[in-house]
Amino acid sequence: MTTKNTSALDSAYVIVNAIFSEKLARGEIPWHASCNEYPKDIDGQLFRGVNVWLLTYLQYSRHVFLTPEQIEARNLCLKISAKKEHFIITSIKGKKNRSLGVCEVYNVDQVEGLNTKKFPQAHPAPRYLRLYTDIYDLMPNPPNVIDKGSNLYYDIEADTIHLPLPDSFKNDRQWYSALFYALVLSTYHPSRLNRQSPEHRYSLDRRLFSCDELAIEMGCSLLCSYTGIEPWYLVEHYKNAEGWLRKIESDPMLVSMAALLADQSVSYILNLTYQ
Repeated sequence: MTTKNTSALDSAYVIVNAIFSEKLARGEIPWHASCNEYPKDIDGQLFRGVNVWLLTYLQYSRHVFLTPEQIEARNLCLKISAKKEHFIITSIKGKKNRSLGVCEVYNVDQVEGLNTKKFPQAHPAPRYLRLYTDIYDLMPNPPNVIDKGSNLYYDIEADTIHLPLPDSFKNDRQWYSALFYALVLSTYHPSRLNRQSPEHRYSLDRRLFSCDELAIEMGCSLLCSYTGIEPWYLVEHYKNAEGWLRKIESDPMLVSMAALLADQSVSYILNLTYQ
């Protein structure tokens, strides 16, 4: 690995960890927050993976951003008080070989002369989704779902998701947030992404298990964000900001790597391909 690439990786990990650690120290779990507008650039291209949490919860009127190249191409200029933000770019070199880098980006509030009528639509869901009920039907080779039990779990041998009875939830959105969690877990199946189960990885290395835990939570959060529903299942069952803060501080790569795994799982579920 070259010095340049190492520097880019280090910068990415430092930026991501600093932002996540600050929120966790305040008791806020970034991937448990609701997303009222999915972040995108001025052309409508979605920011994916960890960028959902880096860019969505900034205090701007819209979650629309421009790169320096987009600003220059439009002959625009930055406001005197403009503040740059960061997003993490992933270079895809096959499914298992990815590298991270850091790029700067500016919110539309920081740029002079923009025509607000040409902003991308302010909607949390990408154009390829209509409702949260579409998710299961979009997934290629989905697992079976049985909602007649008392607990949520995924049986990898039978490739079956078990959910509590529908009456256990106040509304169907809560039910779907639980389903999304289990769908992400089901991507570990050999017929899908063929990952080792989190339980097996725990026996090998607790660090790997933590990465899987976080990736599953993040994947659930991303699916909720894509469809504009609350990540109810995460908020209800995984309230451990202090524990995640300790893990993130001890492992600088944890958040970035988990976000990559989460994005891969979500891409499979939504039947997407990388650009």
